[in-house]
Amino acid sequence: MLKIGDKMPSFEVLDQDGKTVKSGDFIGKGKKTVVYFYPKDNTSGCTAEACSIRDNWEALRAAGYNVVGVSKDSDKSHAGFAARHALPFTLLADTTREMHEAFGAIGEKKMYGKTVLGTLRRTFIFDEYGTLERIIEKVDTKNAAAQILYDVTPISDITENGIRKASFRTCGVTCSTQINLETEGDTIRRVEIVKGCDGNTKGVARLCEGRKIREVIGLLEGIDCKGRGTSCPDQLARALKEL
Repeated sequence: MLKIGDKMPSFEVLDQDGKTVKSGDFIGKGKKTVVYFYPKDNTSGCTAEACSIRDNWEALRAAGYNVVGVSKDSDKSHAGFAARHALPFTLLADTTREMHEAFGAIGEKKMYGKTVLGTLRRTFIFDEYGTLERIIEKVDTKNAAAQILYDVTPISDITENGIRKASFRTCGVTCSTQINLETEGDTIRRVEIVKGCDGNTKGVARLCEGRKIREVIGLLEGIDCKGRGTSCPDQLARALKEL
């Protein structure tokens, strides 16, 4: 599989309109390129992933991203998929699996209890010059756009006397935040939001302390961020999901 710092592999395939698309079309154009691999058109998970990107298309474009989806389906299948769900981005038909192999998006996986060789749902994010910056291996199909927009990077993670202390840097469209967490089992003991963008960081922290991690994630995701984009509740929920 590709590693951070690698260059975008060379490819030449058809898009949903039957037009030839090359890797060079995305390099040096002033935008970052997101290449996401998915198993099959019109299946539930793949539809959810595509619709998440569609519904957040303006935010992705504003943040400087160009997005292309890749599967082994034909260009005609892609055309139907794109039309049915009004997808505003490019879908590439890698019918030979050459792109899958070059990116490292094909391998063994479990399906109905059996080990099969198939597409690995992965997202690769390249900078404006075609250098790989980030790989999303655990794709949340319903929140695929948010995973692209809001990065969560571990800083440190240690456990002493049963207390886990973990720090994360979360980045969004408008700001970056450091979040320090202390947990015992599945219970949150302490939360510190450093350089938060939300204003009421102490209130958000107090909401979490003494509660179960899963419960807190649900509470944070239910907070109305009033169109602020990436807020402290959003970023804290994403950090907790990494534990």
